[in-house]
Amino acid sequence: MACLLLLLPPAALLPPLSTSLPSSFAPHLPRNGRPRTTRHRTSPAPLLLCLASVEFDHPQPVAFGEWEGTEASVSVYGDAREDGRAYLVDGMVDAATLRALLLAAERELTFCTHLDTVDQSASYLSVVIEDGQPVNEPLAAALHPLLHERLLPYVRWRYGAPSAVVGDALVRRYLPGERQALGQHFDVSAFATAIIPLNPGSYTGGLYLQAGPNVNSRRFVDFARGELLTHQFDVMHGVHVEAGERYSLVVWFSESEQTRAERTAPWVRRAAEGGNSDAQFILGGFHYRGEFGASRDINEAVRWFAESARGNNPMAMLWMATLYANGEGLPQDYDKAAEYWKAAAKQEHPSAQHALGWAYRDGLGVRRDKAAAVHWFRRAAAQGLERAADALLLGSEGWGGMSAAERARALAALRQHE
Repeated sequence: MACLLLLLPPAALLPPLSTSLPSSFAPHLPRNGRPRTTRHRTSPAPLLLCLASVEFDHPQPVAFGEWEGTEASVSVYGDAREDGRAYLVDGMVDAATLRALLLAAERELTFCTHLDTVDQSASYLSVVIEDGQPVNEPLAAALHPLLHERLLPYVRWRYGAPSAVVGDALVRRYLPGERQALGQHFDVSAFATAIIPLNPGSYTGGLYLQAGPNVNSRRFVDFARGELLTHQFDVMHGVHVEAGERYSLVVWFSESEQTRAERTAPWVRRAAEGGNSDAQFILGGFHYRGEFGASRDINEAVRWFAESARGNNPMAMLWMATLYANGEGLPQDYDKAAEYWKAAAKQEHPSAQHALGWAYRDGLGVRRDKAAAVHWFRRAAAQGLERAADALLLGSEGWGGMSAAERARALAALRQHE
């Protein structure tokens, strides 16, 4: 796929550490390239804490050519920031196209189980268009009027990009026993994303927008039939289907034919240089891996992670802590790592809370403190971070964890999500 999703901790395998720290301390950026085929596992639905809904502003009329509809918007970060805006569009997806897509999804399409770049679980997706070229020619032809006569003109207008082009289009499915969730992430290499649910009302939960690492900032989008949502790379989002079956069409756009062909994302660099802390964090990841037009350069990665952390970005703080703990690109310094873990943990980043728990457990950059370790493990586990719950279960080893009854309840909760 031309569009690679940037993983946000905690949902992945993580880089090895040069110390006794558990590997789950370190966030992970997926490697560049297409998904790898290997044995697959299902993606468990994480602990669902609330089903609060996104509150969009009042719909406004929009029209292009013969198409007329409405558009409502919301800033994921509230009034404090102008970026991170999503748009709910009604009237663009005709009933016939929606029926054809759902019928194909339910009866005809083959869904691959390549590992997803977000969580390394089976992806259960079916590619319709890749790098602007049809993969499923009949379905691509059926989508052509929607994509090229309505949606693409809208994207060009809404995001001020007259040369924008369709990159990839794919259908995802979420079924009990397969995949029920997709962790929070940014669509880092997409200039814009459009999401069209094919069967709204047939499931509980679905697509959510999230303002920060704390899962309590998660808000679900209540789609009506025929509505779609568009956003850019700076909107954190994910999927959690609590019950039922969900099918959706996802379309990724690139800024121009050149950026699509070169697989670059210059819009991220522009935003980073303009002071957007999320873009700075993402650009640091580009340089860490050497992808999307960025050189592989640990010094540049550190520079952008540090700049993002100075902007109070907890995801960048976790990366800075990891780099200090590993001595990667920076002198190994557990004191500084602990400072970053604390700062990110106080912003309710569950992976940072988990890492800080291990730091207190083993005395890495802080004094050993069993009570503090348990406190931070509990904070992370309360957000559904299973690794933190696992760490609490290690309390039976005698360092001050859960009671027998609490362990039994935690194990029962974990088994529900296996």
